[in-house]
Amino acid sequence: MNGSVKRVILGEAIVLVAWLVIMFVCHNALMNPIVFAMSLGFGVLAFAVASISATMSDKQSTVKSTTEIHYLPIAFSCAYFVVALLANTYFAFVAYGWGGSMIPVVANVALLVVLVLVQMGLGSYARRADQKVAAVAAKTVQTAQFGLCVGQLLAVAEDAQVKAELKALKDDISFSSNMSQPHVQEIERQFSAALEAVSNSMSADEPADVTVGLVHDARNIWKKRNAALTAVK
Repeated sequence: MNGSVKRVILGEAIVLVAWLVIMFVCHNALMNPIVFAMSLGFGVLAFAVASISATMSDKQSTVKSTTEIHYLPIAFSCAYFVVALLANTYFAFVAYGWGGSMIPVVANVALLVVLVLVQMGLGSYARRADQKVAAVAAKTVQTAQFGLCVGQLLAVAEDAQVKAELKALKDDISFSSNMSQPHVQEIERQFSAALEAVSNSMSADEPADVTVGLVHDARNIWKKRNAALTAVK
């Protein structure tokens, strides 16, 4: 349980205690004792349900863009708690003249049903949002790795020509679409092999023109990848 949820539950507990104190202070003989007792019971139940709901919804998203979505169920559990307290306060004070107890029961059960249905909907929405973001991230991670690899090669390159060619390749990657697609995966595998050949050439201290030629080949493969992506669009 993270700190935010703990603070939410603590705040609700303080509100519940204050509400119970006020209810007992305002209690008088005109109130229906059954409805009054039921109102207090449903108020405590609302706190328990809201706390459990917030705790169950406390899932830290690994995706920054969906963090707020995961807090929606917690916010709704707080809203349910407040509405339940207000409703039961109303029932306790309106039940003068020994009115019936069915309306408070029906109202509180309806609030519980609404809470469950909305929480299920919000939970499903959060899961779909995570899946969509994860799917997009999976398509961009390959390009990010390629850019990182070229950046590492550029950092250790010593020859000016090799540096210039690697810098051009890094720019090609930076200004290209970072969204991979199934039909270019074979080309991307060829590009990965080309980068490995460049790395091996630099590690073996081969002549600069050999390494430059390998980098140039890698650039041509990357351009082929970009052309394939554009053709599909």
